[in-house]
Amino acid sequence: DNRSAGAAVAERFLAEGRKAPAVIFPQNAFSAARERVDGFLTHLKEHGPTTLPPIRQEGGHGLSHLQIGYDGGERMFSSGPMPDAILCVSDQIAYGVHRRALERGIDIPSDCVLTSIDGTPLNRWVAPWLRALEIPYADYGQQIVESFERIWSGTPDGDRILPFRFPE
Repeated sequence: DNRSAGAAVAERFLAEGRKAPAVIFPQNAFSAARERVDGFLTHLKEHGPTTLPPIRQEGGHGLSHLQIGYDGGERMFSSGPMPDAILCVSDQIAYGVHRRALERGIDIPSDCVLTSIDGTPLNRWVAPWLRALEIPYADYGQQIVESFERIWSGTPDGDRILPFRFPE
């Protein structure tokens, strides 16, 4: 449930008292990314304080999420108010934002928290600065097989919503 995942990140930012949240995403976004951004923005609008400034949004072009993050980070960090928390709709976008922050002398996570929606297990080793809402990708295969089995047997098959979580 990508909308709920985006809303969960927004709720985390609000609970932490973040005053200048932002989001970076691919301009030609896949449906999951669009839903994550929509859930994030809608939750902030509906549940954020009236004093919350307009949410900065940077959409990048191209297929490389690393480059989208890097370019989006450049625009985020070079003009306008400095965000104190950024939702990156994928881990790779967060890696690009982090690289640009390092080059500009911005300390992640002290100056700005980066939160992604992916949760690649490798993050614990290569990106300890990244907070990631984890999607259970390891469970996808079994769910897909079960869906095919239902279809092949003539049994109706509906949507399946896999849970997500913030690791502690």
